[in-house]
Amino acid sequence: MRLVDAKAAVLPSHQELTAAAALHGDGFWLLSTDRVRGNIRAFREAFLRAGLPEVEIGWSVKTQWLPAAMAAAFSEGAAAEVVSAHEMELALQAGAATASLIFNGVGKSVADVERALALGARVHLDGEDEVQDLIGLATDHPSHQYRVGLRVNFELGLGDRGRFGLDAESGQFQACYLKLSSLPNVAVCGIHLHVSGARRAKQFSQRMARLAGLANEVRAFGGELEYMDIGGGFCGSMPVELAAQMPFAPPSFDEYATAIAGEFLSHWPMSGPRLILEPGVALAADTTWFAAKVLAIKTIGSQRHAITSASVYTVKPMQHAMDMPFIHVPSNPSAVQQGDSSNATVVSGYTCMESDILHRRCTAPLQRGDWLLFPNCGAYTHVLTPRFIRATPATLLLNGSVLRPCMRAERVGDWLGLQVLSR
Repeated sequence: MRLVDAKAAVLPSHQELTAAAALHGDGFWLLSTDRVRGNIRAFREAFLRAGLPEVEIGWSVKTQWLPAAMAAAFSEGAAAEVVSAHEMELALQAGAATASLIFNGVGKSVADVERALALGARVHLDGEDEVQDLIGLATDHPSHQYRVGLRVNFELGLGDRGRFGLDAESGQFQACYLKLSSLPNVAVCGIHLHVSGARRAKQFSQRMARLAGLANEVRAFGGELEYMDIGGGFCGSMPVELAAQMPFAPPSFDEYATAIAGEFLSHWPMSGPRLILEPGVALAADTTWFAAKVLAIKTIGSQRHAITSASVYTVKPMQHAMDMPFIHVPSNPSAVQQGDSSNATVVSGYTCMESDILHRRCTAPLQRGDWLLFPNCGAYTHVLTPRFIRATPATLLLNGSVLRPCMRAERVGDWLGLQVLSR
């Protein structure tokens, strides 16, 4: 488990945060593109140590689409993993190489698939409808060569198998593979799997074993896979306080790499398909802090509350029940005394929802005007923060201890500019 002491980070002072707020608003993200690059290197190096030096790492655009973060990831050699035509265009404008595109997701239109394949992207067909669309394209354009992958779904003992991919247990995957490979201008080059909520290292070993079994089935059909995409679901580094609230000890990059490489090398000790990894949260989460100002202190009954300029959307958009750790940056450090653990403060957001709770047991003596710095806010926060009550906050770059603008906060004019007005 790669744990982080959040207090050891180089972070802005109260004065610096207040000065930034005068320009950018009283709540904003702090993004470290140095951490983006460092995480990709650390993930790749773990697999190198485990005996797999040629793995390919995809940056999950749905997890973090800020252009600065994507550009940093692509400069470090990450591929662009997208799940829509919209994300594909975002990634290309952020500097993704066309050949690096990995197009996953559901509901792809024929036009989406055609454009992605024309760019040289690896397109993973998700269901029978998309397979039939591809057959139609190949039949209508017999002189074109089509190279695609298939997303697979199989039993891993996790209960609900979800709705994505082609069912390998019923024979659906195998039937689609045979239909496509029977066409002279279609090649099925790879298979893709993504499982949510299965983050233990052993579960990745099980995924790898099952993918290897499917590769053997493909070989029995007379085919050969060029790559296997094992998807995401990896844990990344996190503060000790956050890891302690999880139902299991978060594995380290080395533990994941050892589990996957051990299974892979047992099937291909010399050379085998290229292995693609999509560690979205593991690469993005710890790259970003959220700086929130304490807006109000109040007591209801016997409960003390601190209302902040953060929200569950900017700090924990999946709205899990865990208390988010934070660094307290007091407005008057000399006046700070030890908090009273018998009357813990509930730290909440600016929205009007009672569920907008960030931390339920804060013993720090919070006061109006203090700042709270929440770590691990880089995954799904930018992409899921809605225009609910407040506009999307600004993002500042934090590399070292220097703050500089990255993306400005939304304004009312940005909302109104999208309206189509009729008379």
